[in-house]
Amino acid sequence: MNGVGLSWRSRNTDLEVLDKVCISSDQEAISACRLLARESGLLVGGSGGLVICGSLAWLKQYSARSVVAIMPDTGANYLEHIYNDAWLEEKGISLLSRDELDKRLKVKRILDTANLSDEEIADTCLALAAAFGS
Repeated sequence: MNGVGLSWRSRNTDLEVLDKVCISSDQEAISACRLLARESGLLVGGSGGLVICGSLAWLKQYSARSVVAIMPDTGANYLEHIYNDAWLEEKGISLLSRDELDKRLKVKRILDTANLSDEEIADTCLALAAAFGS
């Protein structure tokens, strides 16, 4: 996903406040974006799709009743990319149906980071993302 998983972090990033991290694929995030646009009229960027995937996975796996999800960007900058069927085809990305995405989110990898250092969290997330093709 564009901009996610960069080798640098902003100085205001404090990974120690995280207690869980969810790793999602580009296919899952883009599918979430497209479903959100089609079903709710919300146009979010790829990182917003990742936020939705992580939030829904957490809700499904931890029997929570609600979650607050902050969308970091708009989808307006991605109309020629994640909202363009020709671009998806060129990149070999097929969209998941709502049911397919739901099945994946029920078993999504959620990492407990409570006992990890800042660097261990970053290293583990990068390793998981590489291993699972995110």
